[in-house]
Amino acid sequence: MKENWMNKLIKLLNEYDDWMVSWYEEYFPTEWLFVTNSGQWFREEFILGKRYWFIKWLLDNDKIDLEKLDEKAERKPLYSFTDDDWSLWIKLFEVYEGLLMLLSISDSPIDFLLSILK
Repeated sequence: MKENWMNKLIKLLNEYDDWMVSWYEEYFPTEWLFVTNSGQWFREEFILGKRYWFIKWLLDNDKIDLEKLDEKAERKPLYSFTDDDWSLWIKLFEVYEGLLMLLSISDSPIDFLLSILK
């Protein structure tokens, strides 16, 4: 099952950049490595990082299930000001920034990403 989702992720990476062709996993500790057709390899931190813009592309192209993301993130406003008659909620981050933060603190960010893909 996980391999099917990884194949879907590879397909999306190829759609985005057309140079990722495979992946493999090493166990010390578990790391995901993505290999290009020219033999270069990149760690998951590059693929999921802000500089590569893949996560933003996934969101912009409707490849992320936002309902699943909401369930997993349990997104709630971080700050609030409450009076007897009214409440003001302050939104601090966009969905893209919130997703990057969740990926960065996840123990297994690739698995997290796979779990919210459409």
